[in-house]
Amino acid sequence: MVMGSLASMVPRFFPQLVTNDRVVQEAVRPLALPLLVGALLTAPVAVSEGILLAKRELGYLASVYVLSTALLPPALIYGVKLVKGPVVNVWWGFAIFQLFRAICFTGRLWGTKLLFAGRSAVKKGA
Repeated sequence: MVMGSLASMVPRFFPQLVTNDRVVQEAVRPLALPLLVGALLTAPVAVSEGILLAKRELGYLASVYVLSTALLPPALIYGVKLVKGPVVNVWWGFAIFQLFRAICFTGRLWGTKLLFAGRSAVKKGA
């Protein structure tokens, strides 16, 4: 996560490390935030995915893979090609893809525990 955060600072604050071309430097600056979001979500996604693999939740993982694979290309086609959006939309697509997977995977692992923990806390307070 630290390396991803540091890497995302390059396009924003140090684009001259990548290129001397001023036009390219300005073009990569907006990519920093979605790159940061995607990078920060990669670790929780990978860890949660690994836990689900270890628990043999293969059917659930397959359904998330199929759903995310079915949703991402149309979203990118619409968000970039049809509306003639900027290239930063591709990186936001990656960040949203990672967010979707993070919600699915961590929700599967922690969702019921958090739900039931909230209900028991309400019962104790009543």
